[in-house]
Amino acid sequence: MKAFVSIVTTPSQFYTVQRKLKKLWPTRKSNPEILDFDVVVGFCDIIVEVSVKDTKELLEKVLDKLMKIPEISVLRTFISIIEPAPSTPAKKTEEVTTGYVFINVVPEKARDVLKSLLEISGVTSADLILGEYDIVAKSTVPLYLLPDKISDMQKVDGVKRSVTCIPVSVIKRFSPKG
Repeated sequence: MKAFVSIVTTPSQFYTVQRKLKKLWPTRKSNPEILDFDVVVGFCDIIVEVSVKDTKELLEKVLDKLMKIPEISVLRTFISIIEPAPSTPAKKTEEVTTGYVFINVVPEKARDVLKSLLEISGVTSADLILGEYDIVAKSTVPLYLLPDKISDMQKVDGVKRSVTCIPVSVIKRFSPKG
């Protein structure tokens, strides 16, 4: 089972939480399998992507640990409701950036939208989820292509609204040194 956990930290504590996550799960091959986590700009501060066998394991091995981190103020969990399609790894020839796009769709169109998203070059995964959004899509492409990929996702027939979260590391690369 795949799930996404969005984390809102107490003010200015996202790097502290990220360091604690790295201590909890030092490798991506730990149990439960932590597929990815990033400090992001968007409706939350950090997104954690996990693969667990069931909701019990999600609660006991992921959420219980996260709830013990005092710098976390809000946790939201989005559980994939169908077996995800195999993801497409990004080509390693250029520096790539990941964007997470949380999408609301027109009723009855979720599976069609999901199928269309997975056909977009650069979309590495897309999952139907439970919660305030219907789908979360992940695009891993060179930074200069990310706005176009997000636009392509927003143009899919049946998409009503989307919220994009991008890693803070992308923002920092282009911020003036202070």
